[in-house]
Amino acid sequence: MVPPDPVEEGDDVVVTLVLDNPAGFEVSVRLLASNDTARRGEDFSFGSSATMTIAPGELAATHAIETLEDRVVEDVEDFDLTVLGGGLNPLVTMGSVSMDATIIDDDHAPVIVSPLSLRVSEIATEVASLVASDDDGDEVVWEITGGADRGRFTLTRGGVLSFVSAQSYDLPGDANRDRRYQVIVTVT
Repeated sequence: MVPPDPVEEGDDVVVTLVLDNPAGFEVSVRLLASNDTARRGEDFSFGSSATMTIAPGELAATHAIETLEDRVVEDVEDFDLTVLGGGLNPLVTMGSVSMDATIIDDDHAPVIVSPLSLRVSEIATEVASLVASDDDGDEVVWEITGGADRGRFTLTRGGVLSFVSAQSYDLPGDANRDRRYQVIVTVT
């Protein structure tokens, strides 16, 4: 079996089986794919097994395994390929061969391009309309994920960050009463 080239998600992993010499008969082997960091049904599509057949007089056969496109930013992932040889043809003696198939993620995390620090008028409730860029063109999802003063804020799907109620300079409502409100916003 020839090691398959790494592919971007959404492309097929092509498994190639090559004989040393052409056979005068059909050679069939079983191909198995099992989970590693890549998961069947989430990252690649494959049944329980596939039969690869090399026709009489030929040297090679290929089998394509579909990788699945997702919108998840993730590391490079692998799944295991195993060819069980010879068992489907008593004239062929071949042991099992195993190797990895590699899927390269093609998703990019969005980036917040709004300022990290903002100033707000005393009686205002709207703090800012936050902006993010996403190289994939996907819709971004905003979320308040932390900060000592997170409970004093709301955030819309469109990225509008607001105080729950207007804040007073003379009576600061932030956690440490220094008039500096701390909120952590995440975009995915």
